[in-house]
Amino acid sequence: MPAHFSKGSETEVAFVLSCPGRHEEVAGHPAAGNTGRNLERLLKYLGPRLGLSELSRTHITITNAWAGIEYQNKTGRSEASDEDVTRAENIGRLSDELQHVTMLIVFCGWKAELAAHKLTGFSVLPHSVQMAFVPHLGSRGLSKTIKSDVTGQPIVEASVQRRTRRHNSLKHIQRENTDRRLQVVVERLLEALRPHGDVG
Repeated sequence: MPAHFSKGSETEVAFVLSCPGRHEEVAGHPAAGNTGRNLERLLKYLGPRLGLSELSRTHITITNAWAGIEYQNKTGRSEASDEDVTRAENIGRLSDELQHVTMLIVFCGWKAELAAHKLTGFSVLPHSVQMAFVPHLGSRGLSKTIKSDVTGQPIVEASVQRRTRRHNSLKHIQRENTDRRLQVVVERLLEALRPHGDVG
């Protein structure tokens, strides 16, 4: 399996990430490391809300806005350039990898969103599919962009909670905060579908 792409056993959902990095190179598949763990947790919340009783990484297509493996020790950068992402041959590759998707394509982070705009401009995505845009699924990307949970309560950083009132471990609080942020991502995804009548 290439580090940037895996085709799911089902056709409903695809996720487009930024680019594979060191973790993906070692694992030999996309969405490894922390981003992969967050994706798996997100899918557990999302599946039942979409009426898909089971939704795991084996069911969905996972690809990247850029197929090249990027990390500092290998290429001197951690992301592709905008020019790399928007090249016609790269957009053609991404379009080919998404042609079978029937319900929802989730674009995670800025590079994926940039690719989505190119795909839309070229009118190469299936007409029936809906698109949604969410932050990068790495913990840093989630914490930078999602500051409140689904009830509007602020998500206080774990280190602050530990200093002020919590006796749980730092790791436990961080996981709790990530879960609260992932619930926000689920609501954003459902909102992308609601105007089209796909989710009640």
